[in-house]
Amino acid sequence: MGKMNDWRSATQKFTAKWLVRKDVSGILICGSYITGNPSKHSDIDVCIVLRDNVGWRARGNKIIDGFLFEYFANSPQQIMRYFMDEHKAHDKRTAHMFVTGKIVCDKNGRLKKIKKEANKWLSKKFIKPSARFCELSKYQLWDISDNLEDVYETRMEDFAFLCYSNLPIIFDIYSRFVRYGNVPPDKILQFLKGRDLEKYHMSAFPDRQFAELYVKTAVAGTNAAMMSAYSRLINHVFARMGGFKIDGWKIKTPLDMG
Repeated sequence: MGKMNDWRSATQKFTAKWLVRKDVSGILICGSYITGNPSKHSDIDVCIVLRDNVGWRARGNKIIDGFLFEYFANSPQQIMRYFMDEHKAHDKRTAHMFVTGKIVCDKNGRLKKIKKEANKWLSKKFIKPSARFCELSKYQLWDISDNLEDVYETRMEDFAFLCYSNLPIIFDIYSRFVRYGNVPPDKILQFLKGRDLEKYHMSAFPDRQFAELYVKTAVAGTNAAMMSAYSRLINHVFARMGGFKIDGWKIKTPLDMG
């Protein structure tokens, strides 16, 4: 309980200088100190909502009483732009912050409206990836997997490192294909195992077989077991994405002169 009181006291000290500013309309506290189970490495995220006519934005860090504060100061228009741009990139991090965050102050009711809008973006489905994206992505997956097989056969000491490097790439591509969205690398395994989904407003991964194969690859005890699991994983991805053959592969698209 003392720890909780310490961070609350530090938060009051941090927000005090922002609360008195005329260009600030609201403050929101986010992160694991609000959603639960913070660790000694957890920082305290602060979203500072500026007034509509403010023509700047800011991001920074400040340590108070041993707690690291990471703050984001933006106008409502800029925040809405983040919602839109991140959704196009299959990401919902800003929307998630506003949905799960706790309001410290809301001088004119604007922050409450932003939280309502954030809920809409958080529940909005991602668009289906283009055929061009899928074809180029499958080639990328084949290329990194072919390199991995070469390393497995010739330089075993590098194999595990390269395999672990490939896994987030595979997840990013396949999650876009199934319209699941971006996940930070440190949370991929816990989400695929079904952990902390409610805390982060995430649904279960839509392809259970992929999740199981991915986890098996990541936790394999030997290079041989890892290579075997990886092969099953990548073949599963290729099959779900419509198949892939390197012989004769090509893609033709219009020029991009913009």
